[in-house]
Amino acid sequence: MRINKKLITFALSLFLITSCSFLVEKQTTDSNTLRKIESGEIIGMDNGETYQWLGIPYGSVPDSNYRWKKAKQPSSWDGVKEVIEFGEFCTQRSSLINSNVSLWANTVGSEDCLNLNIWSPKANENQILDSKKYPVMVWIHGGSNMSGNSDFYNPMQLVKNHDVIVVTINYRLGPFGWFNHPSINKLSNKINSSGNYGNLDT
Repeated sequence: MRINKKLITFALSLFLITSCSFLVEKQTTDSNTLRKIESGEIIGMDNGETYQWLGIPYGSVPDSNYRWKKAKQPSSWDGVKEVIEFGEFCTQRSSLINSNVSLWANTVGSEDCLNLNIWSPKANENQILDSKKYPVMVWIHGGSNMSGNSDFYNPMQLVKNHDVIVVTINYRLGPFGWFNHPSINKLSNKINSSGNYGNLDT
């Protein structure tokens, strides 16, 4: 049986193209990004343009006991925590603007989603020794308080070209971020009874 050469070529090309989609470069840490924060030590990565630390927990909603309350401080950890991937995003309806999810109208994300990301210039040793200080910009994503995620904006060029530090954050959305009800007010202190849990996060 003679097999069409064009068909073989097409099949091999298709195989190579689909195989390439799985060859994702593994992200690795960089010792220059080792830092100590309140919860423990973290290490990020060099993306070629800036230093970056992704998915750093800044608050915690570990279970339903903390729903509609001010978030607790994140638990501390031993050793060095690798922060080289974006953390979980906050519970929301998936939509076309979600950068990581394409499941239209499904509920996606997690309630325990309070993490942030940091990009900084790649300071050299002399700048560190001179305690060079950079301005800090905090970016709070939009989405009508119903959707969005801290990875919507990539600030690498801003950081590189203007010597600033950029922080992007997640915060609780929708009814998990803004909700008020008499039964909640009876059980909550003044801060928790505000109904503005997303604002408390930011």
